[in-house]
Amino acid sequence: EVAAFSTGLRRALQPLLPAYGQAANPLDLTAQFRGNGARRLARLLRESGEVDAVICSVVSCDYPAVARWLAAEGLPVVGHAVDAPLTRRAMRAANIPLLASVERCARALALLAPRKAG
Repeated sequence: EVAAFSTGLRRALQPLLPAYGQAANPLDLTAQFRGNGARRLARLLRESGEVDAVICSVVSCDYPAVARWLAAEGLPVVGHAVDAPLTRRAMRAANIPLLASVERCARALALLAPRKAG
Protein backbone atom coordinates (compact mmCIF):
# COMPACT_ATOMS: atom_id res chain seq x y z
CA GLU A 1 0.00 0.00 0.00
CA VAL A 2 1.30 3.44 -0.94
CA ALA A 3 0.01 6.93 -0.16
CA ALA A 4 -1.69 8.95 -2.88
CA PHE A 5 0.18 11.91 -4.37
CA SER A 6 -1.19 15.37 -3.60
CA THR A 7 -3.10 17.23 -6.30
CA GLY A 8 -0.17 19.64 -6.67
CA LEU A 9 2.35 16.87 -7.28
CA ARG A 10 0.05 15.09 -9.73
CA ARG A 11 -0.38 18.33 -11.69
CA ALA A 12 3.39 18.92 -11.77
CA LEU A 13 4.13 15.36 -12.93
CA GLN A 14 1.42 15.06 -15.60
CA PRO A 15 3.18 17.18 -18.29
CA LEU A 16 6.21 14.86 -18.07
CA LEU A 17 4.13 11.79 -18.94
CA PRO A 18 2.58 10.62 -22.21
CA ALA A 19 -1.05 11.69 -22.66
CA TYR A 20 -2.30 8.31 -21.41
CA GLY A 21 0.09 8.23 -18.42
CA GLN A 22 -1.26 8.57 -14.90
CA ALA A 23 0.48 10.80 -12.35
CA ALA A 24 -0.44 8.50 -9.48
CA ASN A 25 1.46 6.52 -6.87
CA PRO A 26 2.90 4.12 -7.88
CA LEU A 27 4.11 6.20 -10.80
CA ASP A 28 4.25 4.28 -14.10
CA LEU A 29 6.34 6.23 -16.59
CA THR A 30 5.23 3.90 -19.41
CA ALA A 31 7.43 2.72 -22.27
CA GLN A 32 6.89 6.03 -24.07
CA PHE A 33 8.69 8.09 -21.38
CA ARG A 34 12.10 7.53 -23.00
CA GLY A 35 13.86 9.36 -20.17
CA ASN A 36 12.73 12.80 -21.32
CA GLY A 37 12.32 15.00 -18.28
CA ALA A 38 14.10 12.54 -15.98
CA ARG A 39 15.97 15.27 -14.13
CA ARG A 40 12.82 17.34 -13.56
CA LEU A 41 10.85 14.25 -12.55
CA ALA A 42 13.44 13.22 -9.96
CA ARG A 43 13.62 16.74 -8.56
CA LEU A 44 9.81 16.99 -8.31
CA LEU A 45 9.65 13.73 -6.39
CA ARG A 46 12.34 14.81 -3.92
CA GLU A 47 11.15 18.39 -3.45
CA SER A 48 7.53 17.32 -2.92
CA GLY A 49 8.38 15.73 0.42
CA GLU A 50 5.83 13.05 -0.49
CA VAL A 51 8.30 10.37 -1.60
CA ASP A 52 10.45 8.50 0.91
CA ALA A 53 12.03 6.02 -1.50
CA VAL A 54 11.82 4.80 -5.09
CA ILE A 55 11.66 1.44 -6.80
CA CYS A 56 12.98 1.98 -10.30
CA SER A 57 11.73 -0.97 -12.38
CA VAL A 58 12.57 -1.09 -16.07
CA VAL A 59 11.51 -3.91 -18.39
CA SER A 60 12.47 -4.22 -22.06
CA CYS A 61 13.45 -0.58 -22.53
CA ASP A 62 16.38 1.51 -21.35
CA TYR A 63 16.12 4.59 -19.13
CA PRO A 64 19.63 5.14 -17.81
CA ALA A 65 18.94 8.86 -17.25
CA VAL A 66 16.12 8.08 -14.82
CA ALA A 67 18.37 5.92 -12.65
CA ARG A 68 21.14 8.53 -12.67
CA TRP A 69 18.88 11.45 -11.75
CA LEU A 70 16.99 9.56 -9.04
CA ALA A 71 20.28 8.66 -7.39
CA ALA A 72 21.59 12.23 -7.78
CA GLU A 73 18.55 13.65 -5.98
CA GLY A 74 19.42 11.68 -2.87
CA LEU A 75 16.27 9.57 -2.61
CA PRO A 76 16.79 5.98 -1.50
CA VAL A 77 16.45 3.89 -4.67
CA VAL A 78 16.40 0.17 -5.31
CA GLY A 79 16.25 -1.14 -8.84
CA HIS A 80 14.89 -3.91 -10.99
CA ALA A 81 15.86 -4.04 -14.67
CA VAL A 82 15.06 -6.77 -17.19
CA ASP A 83 16.29 -6.61 -20.79
CA ALA A 84 17.64 -3.12 -20.10
CA PRO A 85 21.45 -3.34 -20.14
CA LEU A 86 22.11 0.42 -20.24
CA THR A 87 19.83 1.00 -17.27
CA ARG A 88 21.44 -1.87 -15.33
CA ARG A 89 24.86 -0.35 -16.01
CA ALA A 90 23.67 3.12 -14.94
CA MET A 91 22.14 1.71 -11.74
CA ARG A 92 25.33 -0.10 -10.84
CA ALA A 93 27.40 3.03 -11.55
CA ALA A 94 25.07 5.03 -9.26
CA ASN A 95 25.34 2.37 -6.51
CA ILE A 96 21.65 1.52 -6.81
CA PRO A 97 21.07 -2.03 -5.55
CA LEU A 98 19.63 -4.27 -8.27
CA LEU A 99 17.21 -6.94 -7.10
CA ALA A 100 15.57 -9.82 -8.96
CA SER A 101 11.95 -8.61 -8.73
CA VAL A 102 9.79 -5.65 -7.82
CA GLU A 103 8.51 -7.65 -4.85
CA ARG A 104 12.07 -8.02 -3.52
CA CYS A 105 12.59 -4.29 -3.99
CA ALA A 106 9.47 -3.58 -1.92
CA ARG A 107 10.59 -5.99 0.82
CA ALA A 108 14.03 -4.38 0.95
CA LEU A 109 12.54 -0.92 1.36
CA ALA A 110 10.11 -2.19 3.98
CA LEU A 111 13.01 -3.53 6.02
CA LEU A 112 14.69 -0.12 5.88
CA ALA A 113 11.58 1.80 6.96
CA PRO A 114 11.57 3.11 10.53
CA ARG A 115 9.38 1.11 12.87
CA LYS A 116 6.69 2.86 14.87
CA ALA A 117 6.86 2.36 18.62
CA GLY A 118 3.92 0.79 20.30
